[in-house]
Amino acid sequence: MNQEMTIALKNTVSQGTALLLGSLVLYAGEIRAQAAPDEDITELEPMVVQGDLLLTPSDELATGSTLLGEDELRRQGSFHFEDVLGRIPNLTFAGGTARPRFFQIRGIGENSQFGNEIPATSVGFLVDGIDFTGMASAVSLYDAGHVEILRGPQAAAFGASAMAGLVVVQSRAPTPYPTASAEVSFGENNFHRFAIAAGGPVGDRGSPLRFRVSGERLRSDGFIANTFLGREDTNERDESTARLQLRWEATPRLTFDATALVADFNNGYDVWSLEQVPFETTTDEPGRDEQRTRAASLKADLTITDAMDLLYLGSFSDSDLLYSFDWDWSNPEKMRDRFGPVIFGGTERTEHQRSRVSHDLRLRSLRSKQESKLGSWAAGLYYQDFEEEQEYTVDVRDFDDFQDTRVVHSTYATESLAAYGQASYPISSQLTFEAAARLERASIKYRLPADSGTGEEAETLYGGNVSLTWEPLPDQRFYASIDRGYKMGGVNLDEEVPAFAAV
Repeated sequence: MNQEMTIALKNTVSQGTALLLGSLVLYAGEIRAQAAPDEDITELEPMVVQGDLLLTPSDELATGSTLLGEDELRRQGSFHFEDVLGRIPNLTFAGGTARPRFFQIRGIGENSQFGNEIPATSVGFLVDGIDFTGMASAVSLYDAGHVEILRGPQAAAFGASAMAGLVVVQSRAPTPYPTASAEVSFGENNFHRFAIAAGGPVGDRGSPLRFRVSGERLRSDGFIANTFLGREDTNERDESTARLQLRWEATPRLTFDATALVADFNNGYDVWSLEQVPFETTTDEPGRDEQRTRAASLKADLTITDAMDLLYLGSFSDSDLLYSFDWDWSNPEKMRDRFGPVIFGGTERTEHQRSRVSHDLRLRSLRSKQESKLGSWAAGLYYQDFEEEQEYTVDVRDFDDFQDTRVVHSTYATESLAAYGQASYPISSQLTFEAAARLERASIKYRLPADSGTGEEAETLYGGNVSLTWEPLPDQRFYASIDRGYKMGGVNLDEEVPAFAAV
């Protein structure tokens, strides 16, 4: 019988604090399987990379990558994806949001999405098979099984969303035995966090249906004090996530995996100040950075023969995002004292309503390149439908009763159909050749503000890679690759500039 119950009480220290308040960790009710004798040493299998079409082991991947396993994530106390960014080479993020959600890999990526801008697409971000590109601020790492970062174009597998690279977050899978864990954390600035996870078979042990449920609640006033408003919670964090996973082994050859996910991040955003006093602001209208996402994914795996299976991957997500900030970074009193009697100030507010549906049908070999003289391969068809509606509001005032408000409505949608394939062939015991390609037909539909009209554009895109891997010794590995990524053309949603511009 394998059962585990973990309760952790921790102190979390805010930014700018050097005082360690101490921590207390209690482990209770732990029952594990009998350990193997000391002389029996088990060599762990390398992690399988979920972001690769061939599910290549991590020590055989012909691309720059960083993989963080469950033990490392728990040992480092990583609550959010933000907490691991400092340990990942070549991955950076843009400031300007309460939590990081605009990333760059090797310098390529997006810095923002304000009003009249299309969504970010250069660095792909997948969570349990659900596309969170441009929305990763709502990605909690509680109960995560592993994190993958693949550097360089991953266009053959994931198309335009992964021109610079790909990030994959995979949750812990349901287990065939009961498990449970809980964490409670307290800290400065009214920080408190509660998290719980449980899972196991539905019914008796050995049941073909398993589940895992997890939830997390985090609350903090933040480390900023707004001296003008006399508040200490204008940069607050108020975050909740919940996830349900099901695995059904319908037959020995057919397995279903389903995930339902809800994230509600209701965060403040108040960090800029003209006075540049550390951890203090004087804004009169603090900003917000909020996201509410409801998403689900389904994976069906049918083993056709001992050497081949058919895989279906489907996902759906619906998100509401709000981003606002005080663009004068101050208040009327401070602005007049510093710049004179007639000074402009104001706020910006952008609301996004975003939905995405995708279907991926894939045929792949089940034998590794070492097991088959013909190597391993995968081929498939992919369809995606994406829509976003924006409302962009700019408020301008001169602090003498003059005020002007501009509201811009626009919609943007893309539809993509792609065919792709990847194959790995062992030339010899030491030399392996690999190639991948993707052909995609993408259309863009848009409705511009006011009377600027609507439009539609379409383009054919392609990408792929070839690589050669040489392993002269079991612990030595060299590879060379040529990769081609691509990115869809964009739409200028502001009516004052031409609408369509190919990239």
